[in-house]
Amino acid sequence: MSSKEVSRNRKVERRDLDSVVGDLKRNSSSSYILDFSYLDLSPDEISEICFGLQDNYVIRDVDLSRNFMGPDGARLVAQVVYHDNVLVTINLSNNGLVDEGAEAIAHALTGNRTLQELNLSSNKIYDLGAAAIAFALKTNNSLHSLNMSYNRISNSGAGAIGSMLALNSCLTKLNLSDNWISDLGDRNNVNSFTKGLIINTTLTELDLAVNSLGVRGANQIAQVLQSNPKLVNLDLSWNAICDEGALAIGAALQRNILHHLNLACLNCYHCFHDKNFHDGTITIL
Repeated sequence: MSSKEVSRNRKVERRDLDSVVGDLKRNSSSSYILDFSYLDLSPDEISEICFGLQDNYVIRDVDLSRNFMGPDGARLVAQVVYHDNVLVTINLSNNGLVDEGAEAIAHALTGNRTLQELNLSSNKIYDLGAAAIAFALKTNNSLHSLNMSYNRISNSGAGAIGSMLALNSCLTKLNLSDNWISDLGDRNNVNSFTKGLIINTTLTELDLAVNSLGVRGANQIAQVLQSNPKLVNLDLSWNAICDEGALAIGAALQRNILHHLNLACLNCYHCFHDKNFHDGTITIL
C-alpha cells in the first residue's frame, strides 16, 4: 500500500470493529492512527486488537483510552509494546490500570525503542506504579512525553520520578497534575524530585497543577528554576504556595526565562505587583 493510500486518522466505531481488526491482522490498514476510545472493549476484543498489532508496520498511533481494560488488558498491550518497533504514541488513559497495569507497561518500556508519547492519566496509579515507570525510564531512550495526571502519586512516587530525571536524557514533557504530591521537604533538604529536576538537561515542560504544594515546595521549585534553564513551561496552578512561595518563584525568574508560567489560584494576594511577574506569559489569577 502506498503512502498516498494511507489516511491519517480513523475513529473506530463499534460496527466497524471486526473489519478494522481484520485489516490489522492482514497489515492492510488504511490508516496510521487508530482511535479505539469509548468502545467499552471486552477482554477478547482487547486481545484481538493486540494480536493484530503484533506484526504491525503501518499503525503509528493507537488510542485505547476509556475502555476500562484493567491490569489484564494492560498486560496484553505491554506484550505488543515490548516487541514493537513502529508505534510512536499510545493513549491508555481512563482504563483502571492501577499499579499492576503500570508495572506491566513499565516492563514493556525496557524493551521498546520507538514509543515517544505515553498517556497513563486517570488510572488509579499509586506510588508503586509510578516507581515502576520511573525505573524503566532510567534506561529508555525514546519516550519524549509522559502523562501521569489524575492518578494517586504522592511524594514517594515523585521521588522515584526525580531519581529517573537525574539519569534520563530523552523526556521533554512530564504531566503530574492532579496527584497527591505535597511539600517536597524544607529548604535545606532538597529531595530526590527536586534534585532530579536540577540535574536534568532535557525536560522543557512540567505540569504540577492541582497537587498539595505549599511554600516549601515553591521554594524548592524556585531552586530548580535558578539551576535549570531548560525548563521553560511550568504549571503550578491550584496549589497553595501563597505569596511567599510565589515571590520565591518570581525571584528565580531573574535567572530563568520561562516561556509560560501558570500560577493561577494559589491563594496569592500581594504578589501581583511584584516586578518579576510583569510578563504576559505568566498567569496569576
